[in-house]
Amino acid sequence: MKISCPNCAKTYTLADGAIGPAGRSVRCSRCATTWLAQAPAETAPEESLDDAWETASAELAASGATDTGVGADAATTDDWFRPPAPDEDAPAAPEPLDAALGAGPVIDAVPGGFGDDDAARSRQAAKPRPKGPARKVGGKAKRRPAGLRVEIPPVFASLLAAAGFAAFITGAVMLREPIVRLVPDLASLYGFVGLEVNLRGLAIRDLKTFGEVDASGPVLVVEGQIVNVTAAAREVPMLRFGLKSEQHREIFAWSMEPAQPTLAPGETSRFRSRLPLPPDAASEIEVRFADRRATATRIP
Repeated sequence: MKISCPNCAKTYTLADGAIGPAGRSVRCSRCATTWLAQAPAETAPEESLDDAWETASAELAASGATDTGVGADAATTDDWFRPPAPDEDAPAAPEPLDAALGAGPVIDAVPGGFGDDDAARSRQAAKPRPKGPARKVGGKAKRRPAGLRVEIPPVFASLLAAAGFAAFITGAVMLREPIVRLVPDLASLYGFVGLEVNLRGLAIRDLKTFGEVDASGPVLVVEGQIVNVTAAAREVPMLRFGLKSEQHREIFAWSMEPAQPTLAPGETSRFRSRLPLPPDAASEIEVRFADRRATATRIP
């Protein structure tokens, strides 16, 4: 049997007996309208013309009328010869919606086992598609769901952090000379961790200090060696001597020119400097290389 929605006129095909003689509340899959669907009323089979003639003849014979009668009898004949009036009995009006909902459980117009292909296709087309960038897998584009995140396990994150720190330390050690050349103040930091940075390629070794007395009084004598520790010739800068107190404060300083202005690879040059009447508060001496523009006092 077929039913149609009273709201959107959508037509559905149901199995015979799905509605029942008392009717059934049905819900439209297109507009969600609920109404009381009733089975079509059973009509009596139409009587054939021969059967109607025999029936009319029998009624006329019983009443005593003849085929040639006139007047009242003719009127009677005309009455039975009239074609039967069409069946104008309309099906009973459906119950109100509130009463229909109580006639039994509401069934969908497209229940399992029978239904409408158009409604099924419309529901399938209405399903939202996942958003996200499409990627090809096996020649076909597949769409990645939106908001997809790749989480890194904590162990791998720790390993990556350790590897990055190790790479940073290795680079700082291997490139310490270019780093100190750009930032000279970092030389003390490298020296604190036992990594001396020698940008000049020269070293002061075998440093000795002792005192002498001459005609002017006591004299401080400082001796040592300058060594080229690289495989290339190096220019020797000036030497700077500084006297410090017990509080490690510098109280006097002087400088001198080296005996050799240039040293070949591995070559050594000795130096000797004398300071007459050194300060009594001096307790230690520091000898280092200095630029010629930074020297203030020269003592031979």
